[in-house]
Amino acid sequence: MKEDLLHFGGAVKRRCLHRPPRGAAAFTLVELLLVLVMIALLSGTLAVGLAGRQDRMALRTSAEDLAAVARYGLRQAFLRGTVHRLAFDATGSAYRLEVFCPSGGSGDYAPVAGSAGRWRNFPSSVRIGGLSGPDGRHGWESGQVLVFDPSGGGFCGSVELVNRLGAVLAVEVAAPVVGIAEVES
Repeated sequence: MKEDLLHFGGAVKRRCLHRPPRGAAAFTLVELLLVLVMIALLSGTLAVGLAGRQDRMALRTSAEDLAAVARYGLRQAFLRGTVHRLAFDATGSAYRLEVFCPSGGSGDYAPVAGSAGRWRNFPSSVRIGGLSGPDGRHGWESGQVLVFDPSGGGFCGSVELVNRLGAVLAVEVAAPVVGIAEVES
């Protein structure tokens, strides 16, 4: 250890160069632990706030995506003169746009070409809360669809999306407008 020799009137004092002098400011263990506890509390509060924001953002994004596909289906029904529908899977966790294909007399629906025809999944924090069509029925049942009929048979309805926090957004279709509305809980 390096030492510095100080001479005071014939007496030699040794001073360690690596040790702070007495009375120097330093943090105690209690102070350090208190700061660590405060940082942990602030981090936890921030994490909870961000998780809620992420759920709200997933709900908003899902509603915007669903509204875009509904707008496209509505536009295609008008332009092509064919019936389109927004179909939901049995669990209500995915949807796609389908077009009516009158083949062989009975006719059936097939996915439209492009990205609107593929199944689109909602995030795990978002689910369908209800679906209402032009007949006024409301609720969610497996196999429900929203139909875009160019002959005027079905151009209004809404799909309510709910996140795990209970926030609700409704995608409302009323030809020729498709919009998103917040629903009071």
